[in-house]
Amino acid sequence: MELTIVERNGWKKPYKFEKAMVRIGSAPANDIQLSSPGITPIHLQVIYAPETPGSCKALNLGPAAQLVSGGKESSFESYTTVDVRDGDELVLGEYRILFRLPLSSGLVLSSRQIAASLSVGDAVLRSDLPATGFLRLQNLGTSPNCQFQVAVNGLSEECFQIDPLPILYPGAEEEVRIQFFHRSTTPPAGHQVITVSVTAPASYPGEQVIIQQGLYVSPLLRTEISLADDMPVPKVENPVSLPSTDLKTKLPETKVEPPIPTSSIEDARELQAASLVADDMPVSQTEVSTSLTLPEAEPKPGKTKIDTPIAVSPPGEADEPQAIPAPTSSESAIPVQKDIFATKVVRNPSEAYWDENS
Repeated sequence: MELTIVERNGWKKPYKFEKAMVRIGSAPANDIQLSSPGITPIHLQVIYAPETPGSCKALNLGPAAQLVSGGKESSFESYTTVDVRDGDELVLGEYRILFRLPLSSGLVLSSRQIAASLSVGDAVLRSDLPATGFLRLQNLGTSPNCQFQVAVNGLSEECFQIDPLPILYPGAEEEVRIQFFHRSTTPPAGHQVITVSVTAPASYPGEQVIIQQGLYVSPLLRTEISLADDMPVPKVENPVSLPSTDLKTKLPETKVEPPIPTSSIEDARELQAASLVADDMPVSQTEVSTSLTLPEAEPKPGKTKIDTPIAVSPPGEADEPQAIPAPTSSESAIPVQKDIFATKVVRNPSEAYWDENS
């Protein structure tokens, strides 16, 4: 930002500042000291932000002043702010303050046949928003069909775009839109100066208008965030290994004993009934030698199968067994009692023998 102080006698003194705020007043501590009866110790503050380099703000802390913008004069009241652009003037007492901003357009070369001017509202070139300006063209000559041509120097072709240019008759003027773009790293960040050249080679050979425009290219920041675990994993010196569980582990097989056949159970019951009936029969005084042979049956667990016939003989005469006489026809077979579970006193053959001979 450049401020030029113009005194009443025409004396000029320019000041260039890079800081965000400039103070103007009669006190020695100000950035610009102006001694005048109508100027207070801190009369004016100028705020300039790099984000909006095309304009700045002025704050009036003293009496009312005058603002001249675009050839029009307006009152700048106390304790108010106003937007100041390139070329504006502030009248403060007997001084005039001329504002020159870096991102402004200026005429470098003029012509008598053609006229051109460029105005950019926001000369900040951002990565996501283009800077838009308007180029005003005018035919000052006598050519009935003036075809203009525009060239931009200082930017690559991908960084700007111009709407179709008109054909103007003498005295006519037209406004054309022009846009500037920020393409990744092109143009580089910071302050850039471009030039716009306007010609009409077919109508006015050799005539040219050159306009200089300042742009501020905002930096493109790329941020990467990586998250790390701030809780360190504890170190285990002797890790414990757990046995793996096999879901397919087979259970131990259980041996099931085969069931006892029903026929063997019935044979055992009939043998028991026959023995009970034989105990009730009286024993004669004759030598009796009885042999019983049990049918073969499945041995019970824990017991040994007996295959030897059982011989019953009186005491003292067991060495010479006698055969039992066959029963006569009058003697019928003893029926087997079916009620084998009734209560009954059982005596063995020896007890029955002694009871009968007593």
